[in-house]
Amino acid sequence: MEKGSYLTVDPSHRHSVRVVVQRIYSPGGFFYRLVAYGDGQTYRPSEFGTLEQLEEALRSVAPNFNGIVSAETSQAQHTSIIFSREMELDDSQLSRLGLKQDAAS
Repeated sequence: MEKGSYLTVDPSHRHSVRVVVQRIYSPGGFFYRLVAYGDGQTYRPSEFGTLEQLEEALRSVAPNFNGIVSAETSQAQHTSIIFSREMELDDSQLSRLGLKQDAAS
């Protein structure tokens, strides 16, 4: 399998987006924010309570997604980017990830 080939979908109505996962500290613990941008579009982010929930959502649109390997294992009270990758996703896949096109874009 070519590196990154699991990120390719049917070319009709696809969007080339940069997908970024942020691990965010809040007083109640950590949560994960999925952010996407590209093709001159801005997408409203979606949030997940656990890394497992976020990975499950990514696998639902890219079944061969290998997961996120995070070097961030400390409980330090800060926000960090733990994943960033270019992906080609169609409107349906963006919607399943909770990523909606921002009306301002």
